[in-house]
Amino acid sequence: MRAVAFIGYKSAGKTWVLTGVLRKLIEKGYRVAAIKHMAHPPSLPEDKDLTRIYRAGVAEVIGIHESMTIVYKSGSEELSQVLSKLNSYDFVLIEGFKNFYGPRIAVVKTIDEALKFQSPLNMAYVGPFTVEESKELSSVLKAPILGLNEIDKITDIILKKSFHLPAGLNCGKCKYGNCTSLAEAIARGDASIDECVSLNERAVRIKVDGVTVPLNPFMRRLYASIIEGLVKPLKGVSQTPSRVVIEVDLTALRS
Repeated sequence: MRAVAFIGYKSAGKTWVLTGVLRKLIEKGYRVAAIKHMAHPPSLPEDKDLTRIYRAGVAEVIGIHESMTIVYKSGSEELSQVLSKLNSYDFVLIEGFKNFYGPRIAVVKTIDEALKFQSPLNMAYVGPFTVEESKELSSVLKAPILGLNEIDKITDIILKKSFHLPAGLNCGKCKYGNCTSLAEAIARGDASIDECVSLNERAVRIKVDGVTVPLNPFMRRLYASIIEGLVKPLKGVSQTPSRVVIEVDLTALRS
């Protein structure tokens, strides 16, 4: 899964660009999810049974219809937690989260805004600039400057330059110290996602009699490849599975 954040100030056109890219990716056959940062609590529809049930005090209520499923859940989650649940998608497009620890598209209204959002994680800057302004900005920001309607070009840049994310835990286990610095190194071509220690540790975990067995990167990839190959032919299993849990009781097999 690759995730891209569309960052910028209010009314810059983030939603316009995101939805345009989303449609293009879907047209190309990719599975896409989206996340939006909400500055204010959402307003729930009044006089609806789902709202009444939620306001009665439940932690979570789910409405199921043949065309849609709606979830109301109390409390907040970290962005990294939400993203970890969306691994089965090819792309997750995120609106907001200016400090996102991965690839970004900066949607701006002015040159000053573009300069303020300058980052090696910005794959492109999108805004209402003249040809001359775009050339000057591109030389300073070291990234393409595009217009709000250049959705095809923005999509192509995302397909070419986006990458798989670090775990988002800021565990400090890699030499870069935090996830944003690792992502910046990946964007520059100085690092790879394999350097995310937390991601590798949680990718494949084996416990024997309650004790975690340490695995090196080669063994993790080997186990993952073998298990994926075993489960994909099973009836009802997706051809792009995201998470597999296997428990084996050897004593039961021996009896």
